[in-house]
Amino acid sequence: MDQVNGSYTFLPAGDQDWYRLMLEPNGLQTAITVRGTAGLDLRTSISRDDGTPLAEIASPAISTTLAPDITGGVILRVENRAPQIADGESYGIEVRQSLPPEPIATATDAALPTPDALENNWNPATAAPIGVGVVYDLNFTCPVPWGCAGGDHDYVQLPVKAGMPYLIATFDLGPGVDTVLDLFWGDPDQPLATNDDARPGSSFLSVLRWVAPADGVAILRVAPRTGRLQPRVDDPKASSYRLAVALAGSDLAQQLEERIATQTNAPTPTPSPARPAAAAASAAPAAPSVAPTTLPVSSDAPTGTAVVRVASATLRAGPSPAADVIQELPAEAIVTLLGQASGAWVRVQPAGGVVPGWLRGADLARLPDTTATVTAPATTPASNPPAPTATATVRPEAVPLVVTPLDPLPPPIAPPPAQRVAIAVTVRVGTTATDAQRNQPLPTPRPTDFSPLESLRVQLVTAFGDALAEGRTDATGQVALSAAAEPGAVLFVQLPAVGLRLPVDPAQAMLTIALPEESPR
Repeated sequence: MDQVNGSYTFLPAGDQDWYRLMLEPNGLQTAITVRGTAGLDLRTSISRDDGTPLAEIASPAISTTLAPDITGGVILRVENRAPQIADGESYGIEVRQSLPPEPIATATDAALPTPDALENNWNPATAAPIGVGVVYDLNFTCPVPWGCAGGDHDYVQLPVKAGMPYLIATFDLGPGVDTVLDLFWGDPDQPLATNDDARPGSSFLSVLRWVAPADGVAILRVAPRTGRLQPRVDDPKASSYRLAVALAGSDLAQQLEERIATQTNAPTPTPSPARPAAAAASAAPAAPSVAPTTLPVSSDAPTGTAVVRVASATLRAGPSPAADVIQELPAEAIVTLLGQASGAWVRVQPAGGVVPGWLRGADLARLPDTTATVTAPATTPASNPPAPTATATVRPEAVPLVVTPLDPLPPPIAPPPAQRVAIAVTVRVGTTATDAQRNQPLPTPRPTDFSPLESLRVQLVTAFGDALAEGRTDATGQVALSAAAEPGAVLFVQLPAVGLRLPVDPAQAMLTIALPEESPR
């Protein structure tokens, strides 16, 4: 997988070759390429284990692509249809997996998609387990008609390892979809990190880049930014999105970065200027030929020194896993950063080496700059020195180092701690009939008209929208929120699902919010 296999031959005459692939259910499409020398007329039949045909590759075609939903055992039968004996002829097989193309929106009268395969995962306790390096096709279709008061919220749990960098992204959003991505670590009620739009004003997809502080399980929540106010769109992909988690620097992560850059209209880095021909001719021996890269090279990357942090790192001639291998660098090997980067790759010069190359940035740890410049005092040569009669090496006399202790500085005076006040409020949320539904005017909702809303997300936020506390309403529609704030600070109760924000009166312990019944639940 993800490499060229071969070369293979058709000897003796009439030989047919059979191969078996095991495709994991990882949401990636599989490209199969069979290349032969000029004297072969190849035909490759592709089928499932039970013999169900899937595709065929016949000369002059050399490749085909299997959809992400084709998983399990896949059989390849390769045969040569040329009449002459295939002496001296050979072929190779290349199997590579990649992100599937972005879905194409097509107008239709079809209903919303059925709930995705990870449902019902509506809270941290029911979070569905997912894996790294897998693409998931999901949607915001509620699995129960009467549920999802604030819109369908998808919770998933992700096992992580300490010190590993992760790229977490939603992408390929369906028409009208706007995601919010939250990461929980340790506290299932307070997000550690959150992202609404990866590039505000350009796209609605969400991206988090995070290094796990320890081994454990992280909880991810993907929520619709519009709550239950999903736009009515006649499209089979309405309310759908894709979710993937990849290790930073991996092939999948590089493909995700390219897809994110495309869908957010990210600016293209400025390529580094070409060197003059004369300078190139006098440089060190050239590296092996480099295959074209999909990402341009930028010249604003860090410089300095770095150390290989993995057991072994492959130095390549270009910023691609398919580029030629220059050498293998062991753990703790020192390299010099040359200030160039392309995607997840950086250009380096190994210590003691003469040929620069490219390494994955995730395989390196940058070292602090400890160099210092020492300038020797200038000396004036004596006039008309006598001609020496012999050559000798003169070493300067060692000067003893004198250290004079100084009186210690008094400790700095710590500023007085800021006085903070505790603010607590109980929020009660429900629906009530409108005046038109009652056929009579009522200034306040009657108890019999009030229907509590359960599992609705409620936040206590600052004037800038920073969340200080968060919770979900219980069966009575209530949730208690508390936080410490500076005196005079203005706080608000916010209902993200309905886009409602109300100021908090510190003297009022209970806040009742009655929504009209036609409001989104």
